[in-house]
Amino acid sequence: MAKKRNTDFFDALRGAGLRKRVARALTDIDASSKGARGNAEKAARRVIGDLRSAADSIEKRLDIGGAGTRSAAGKKAARTRKRSSAKRSAAAKRGAASRTRKSAARKAPVKRATRAVRKAAGGARKAAPRKTTARKSTARKRATKRS
Repeated sequence: MAKKRNTDFFDALRGAGLRKRVARALTDIDASSKGARGNAEKAARRVIGDLRSAADSIEKRLDIGGAGTRSAAGKKAARTRKRSSAKRSAAAKRGAASRTRKSAARKAPVKRATRAVRKAAGGARKAAPRKTTARKSTARKRATKRS
């Protein structure tokens, strides 16, 4: 009867996708000798750990069972915070630049000389002496032609 139970267990493990060697090692858990049972138990614990880690990685890839959803939600929240922070920073920089331009315009108004200031400085515009005497020479030529 014991042999039949082991074969059923072996077939069930093989049907679940385990390799033949692993399934055979796990069926030895029911062995009568103490050494064989100890080795089989170690192998069984190792296989259980491997299968659990495989199942966890599959769940993370599929985002099912709550395995990957919490970390994915945390990453999304971090991205959102970063994006919002960048927007705030850009707006603050634009505001600071605008305030700087406005304060500079208030501090240094455009200087416009009034009529009184120009008079005090020596009158309106000063006439610059002529650099050419083209008119004078032309007038002399005309005068000489008439005579």
